[in-house]
Amino acid sequence: MKSEELKSFIKAIADAVSKRRPDDDVALPVFDPATSDNGAETWCNNIAELTEEFGWSSIATVAKAEYRFQSMSSSSILDIGEKVLFDDSIESIEFHPYTPYNDSFKNNDNIHICINRQDLILLPSQSQILVEGTVEKGCLLVNNGAAFLFQDIRYELNGVEIDQARNCGITSTMKGLVSYTKEMDHSLQTAGWEVGAKKIHDKFTVTIPLSHILGFAEDYKKVIMNGKHELILNRASTDVNCLDLAAVDANTVPQPPVPNGEIEITRVTWRMPVIKVSDKEKLRLMSYVERSIPVQIVPHVGAV
Repeated sequence: MKSEELKSFIKAIADAVSKRRPDDDVALPVFDPATSDNGAETWCNNIAELTEEFGWSSIATVAKAEYRFQSMSSSSILDIGEKVLFDDSIESIEFHPYTPYNDSFKNNDNIHICINRQDLILLPSQSQILVEGTVEKGCLLVNNGAAFLFQDIRYELNGVEIDQARNCGITSTMKGLVSYTKEMDHSLQTAGWEVGAKKIHDKFTVTIPLSHILGFAEDYKKVIMNGKHELILNRASTDVNCLDLAAVDANTVPQPPVPNGEIEITRVTWRMPVIKVSDKEKLRLMSYVERSIPVQIVPHVGAV
């Protein structure tokens, strides 16, 4: 760069940062997205016209535009009369437990849990399956062992099958190994998801997110209202796939392999989030029911 060009460049910068003339500041429009009806494109076009009219350099134009934008931002902190907006559309979210009709959870049993109250606003995507039971002493649960307790899980809405997962342990394990991040691995430890960390459980309690098993619960994040919800779980014919029979705990005296591991389930509960909304929001949601507006749910059926 020649010395003359360098001098002119430095002079342009000095002119841009120097004190502005009163007519320049008055001529330059203020852009306020909160109050102005003109968009950013209109504001830029106005500045381009003024640049040509007053003969500003490109550096001076940018400096003046930034100054006016900063002035607008600074003035916003002085607006003490600005109204505060409160989102009270959701008043509360509570987890309600629902238990099955039957109290037998042996191999090949059908576990049927039903939510009959159609006046509730539910969020199935965040629901959980709570399973409690005991494991034969000396046995180790494999990774995702709780999912292997069930052969298939089915979800029905108003008597219509929305989604079904067969071979729940295999499908959910395959999905988790290829898609779960480290953060998700840690968050699913309460569901028995412990890759490379098998532990002995004489008594166990696991909380399996429904989204870990069923694809629709993973993808459909909206509430469902005015519906009868049913969850059908079929116990696996054997619990061998849930256990690592030949493994032993390194901190205890080695034991011989257990020929037939046994798992006894003592309790199964479907924990469903119940959403309580404001009256205004409830009227808006009820308009979908009154006008029979269809709601699209795309299921993902997992089978191996």
